[in-house]
Amino acid sequence: MKDFIDIIKANSRREPEGFAVLDGDRKINYSDFINLINSISNNLISFHSTPKVAFDLNQSIESYALIIAILNIGGTYCPLNIQSPIDRKKQILDEFQPDILVVEIEGNTQIFGIQNVLPITSLLKDNVNKIKIEYNQESTIYVIYTSGVLAP
Repeated sequence: MKDFIDIIKANSRREPEGFAVLDGDRKINYSDFINLINSISNNLISFHSTPKVAFDLNQSIESYALIIAILNIGGTYCPLNIQSPIDRKKQILDEFQPDILVVEIEGNTQIFGIQNVLPITSLLKDNVNKIKIEYNQESTIYVIYTSGVLAP
């Protein structure tokens, strides 16, 4: 993943005003996107240096920045299907055991029954110190749960 993150950082230096993400009518340039990634990275490492992060978010500029921020600090992520029933989400969370669960809106923080449930907005604080990470190529990057059933 280091190469992917390096490409984004290089693009932010080479073409800071170029569009990094287009999300319907919303768009963000590389300069603002890398600042968003750094802000989220800094806020995540306040919980754990290489956190396991689950998230229950719609696709958006912020959710893409969250994924890259998690990778940026050497964490592991597990996306939840926003349309899945709460019981399925709780099952995945019980198995994955995240350090942090990031949700769309603040009202969703109580329904999951785990300690560190944060609305995405709480990770968007202006905290843009650059993060220097040593990558471990053996680390798990992401975990995806499917609706499939394991064969016996």
